[in-house]
Amino acid sequence: MKILLIILVVLAFSNIQVVIAETQVTLIEGKKFIDYQLTNYSRSKSLSILEKDFNKVFVKLSKKYFKNGQSISVTVTNLDLAGDIRFNIGNNNQDIRVVKDASPMKLYFNYKILAKDGTVVSEGEYKIKEFLRLSSHTSRLKQRGHLSHFIPFLEKWFETELSSIN
Repeated sequence: MKILLIILVVLAFSNIQVVIAETQVTLIEGKKFIDYQLTNYSRSKSLSILEKDFNKVFVKLSKKYFKNGQSISVTVTNLDLAGDIRFNIGNNNQDIRVVKDASPMKLYFNYKILAKDGTVVSEGEYKIKEFLRLSSHTSRLKQRGHLSHFIPFLEKWFETELSSIN
């Protein structure tokens, strides 16, 4: 019985590693990004957190839209989070990110979509350069996280990009 349990645990963890290996996100020269610092974190810790967040977002979208063993490699080349950081606000002198209606946000990345056999199905550069309109996008407020404002644009990109190659 213990051997069966150990085998199931090993299979479960190996399956997770395979899913994560299908999506690879890299931040290139993150310190040159326009605005990437998260509140109450150093710049290097912010980059580390954002890289993990990007991986989570692309893994989630890959599971939803990819089929037949496709995988994606993403290189983020520029990032400008919505809003501005205000330092040392309030009694506790904490940093906050102020996001107003019509806050500019940018995300530039290069991508390669690979077939199961490793051949490149599609590659290119994609740029999200939008003004966040809080009043007209209430669905975005349902999602939490540092990249929540980008998720609807990334979902739209996945739909259009994959419909053109499938």
